[in-house]
Amino acid sequence: MSSLAVGILGAWRGATLAALFDRLPETRVVAICERVEERRARALTLCPHAQGFDDYAAMLRGPLDVVVVASAPPDHAEHVCMALEAGTAVLSEVPAAHTLGDAQRIVDTVRSTGRFYMLGENCNYYAYIHAWKRLLDEGVLGEVVYAEGEYVHDIRAITWGDPTGARFNPREAQGRSGAGPTWRAGYHPIRYITHSLGPLLWLLRDRCTAVSCLSTGPRTQPEIGSPDMEVAIFNTTHNRPIRQLCGFSVPREPGGQWYSLYGTKGCVEWKRAPWDSPRMFLEGHEMSEPSRMTWNVGMSGRLSRSGHGGIDGSLVEDFVRALANGEPSPIDVHTAMDYTVPGICAAMSAERGGELLRVPNTRTERLVG
Repeated sequence: MSSLAVGILGAWRGATLAALFDRLPETRVVAICERVEERRARALTLCPHAQGFDDYAAMLRGPLDVVVVASAPPDHAEHVCMALEAGTAVLSEVPAAHTLGDAQRIVDTVRSTGRFYMLGENCNYYAYIHAWKRLLDEGVLGEVVYAEGEYVHDIRAITWGDPTGARFNPREAQGRSGAGPTWRAGYHPIRYITHSLGPLLWLLRDRCTAVSCLSTGPRTQPEIGSPDMEVAIFNTTHNRPIRQLCGFSVPREPGGQWYSLYGTKGCVEWKRAPWDSPRMFLEGHEMSEPSRMTWNVGMSGRLSRSGHGGIDGSLVEDFVRALANGEPSPIDVHTAMDYTVPGICAAMSAERGGELLRVPNTRTERLVG
């Protein structure tokens, strides 16, 4: 079989994924679209067979089998639908959509075109998440009754930018020509929920049905305009409360994800910092305190030496395997919206002072807004 021709939209995050696709014999990156010239040139050095574009529509007119959408999240719906309508498979960066209307547009376009779509939620591929899945499948933890997920990451240093593609803190913007906010400024952090929520929903085979969310407002650095922290409580189809905390402008190093599960027979939690250890407590095992565990971060595979501890490679391999073998998408469009729509609804709840809102299901109803 000849290699699948891959086009990359967005060379900020997309450059990392482009390099991975070019390492697999089943795929070859033939096009990279990026408006910032310096960023585009840098990405092209990673993929010697690729042609550079600054116009997305022009790239889509080429012979492509796959498009990786790694543009800014507010633009994902438009760019995903353009690729699907051009006849390509799509791997979309997270979150899947910015508004409920965007989410519905993507669902409709996947249905009407019949094209392969996958959400690139790489945190589902943490090795310890898969270790927890085995514990759940074997009944070690019993029935999960409560779960928590967090994504706290200080990104104030990339909330402003200039036409050269440079990213910086707004307090460093003086004297920079054309400096202004990026999409990250003014953005509800709870909208970027898929990293902290997706793995939990995958583990529990569940979906969110209602949410109440509270926001701190932009206190740490008001000029960014984005709330420092937002915390949401969700209910699910199986009546499991799930707490989610997301924040992008509070002092905290290192940033990252944290998860915990509480079951009827025991609990597990990930480590809080690199010098910490993950832990597990099981009832009836003569434990006086949770045991330190040695679960790993990255998965094994041909691309195990890749970003985010190897999980980027696992994501790309899973996408290519499913597409090449005609298998169902590992994170299909409805699952993508299960991960994304709760964050959109949570942001709406925060704007309404924590009002309890229903989270719609794209499988059975149309989304408006």
